[in-house]
Amino acid sequence: MNIASTLHVLAAAPAQPQASPLQSFVFMGAIVAIMWFFLFLPQQRERKKHDVLISGMKKDDKVVLLNGIHGIIFRVNDNTFVVEIADRTRVTIDKTAVARKSGADTASDK
Repeated sequence: MNIASTLHVLAAAPAQPQASPLQSFVFMGAIVAIMWFFLFLPQQRERKKHDVLISGMKKDDKVVLLNGIHGIIFRVNDNTFVVEIADRTRVTIDKTAVARKSGADTASDK
């Protein structure tokens, strides 16, 4: 068999059917829905849970900051906390810098 006859056989092969545009849109919609349920929705739930945690914090709560520093809330302001991280050492932090509560308060939550 030579090259010309091989090309003739390949050219005579039936063309593969094209997928309809509706099928493509449905597939893309399914991909978006999967991404939404597995990536974005859990992140939103975690954010809401963190917002509830932050809004419920009060003076003398033990906290762990995002950078790993442990401290006790000394004062609560509108958008910030004053956290005591050592004896008479207080820092002002943004409320979003709190990662979680620390100590005996979280033992009952788990």
